[in-house]
Amino acid sequence: MRAIPLRIWLVVLAGSAILLLALGTRSSYGVFIRPMTLDLGWSREFFALVIGIQNIIWGLAQPIVGGLSDRFGPRRTLAVAGLIYAGGIWLSAASTSQIAFTWGTGFMVGMGLAGLGFSVVLPAVARMVSAACSPRPSTVASTSLSSWSRSRGGTCATMPRWSSTRSC
Repeated sequence: MRAIPLRIWLVVLAGSAILLLALGTRSSYGVFIRPMTLDLGWSREFFALVIGIQNIIWGLAQPIVGGLSDRFGPRRTLAVAGLIYAGGIWLSAASTSQIAFTWGTGFMVGMGLAGLGFSVVLPAVARMVSAACSPRPSTVASTSLSSWSRSRGGTCATMPRWSSTRSC
């Protein structure tokens, strides 16, 4: 077995950092439910509706963004998605109206997540790792995806307080 080049490790670390920042920030919205509902007078049902819209937009946009990534490359897709995501985070933090919060948190963050999430980052990382490390790319890609899904399940299992209320 040959040594893995440093640039491959950098790509894996960069992909992990992108996923960590995008999905970690998205997961932190629950911390702000109580302060925002008290400060702005919004109901928790409204907040849940906006997060539901975000999830729907995220899911619907993933195949589209994956296709754009195939056509224009992951760098451009990640750059545009990062700008949309940052704009959505900014708008959700600065919003005082429900419409602005819905647009920023629901639509913009959802679209940004589609471009910063699994449909762009994982294929790009798997492609580079498999090209550098294996004569059979499908083996590396399937191994990395299965190990990632196992680690995600392990993470949720260590958080019993939230694992019954969140989709792991």
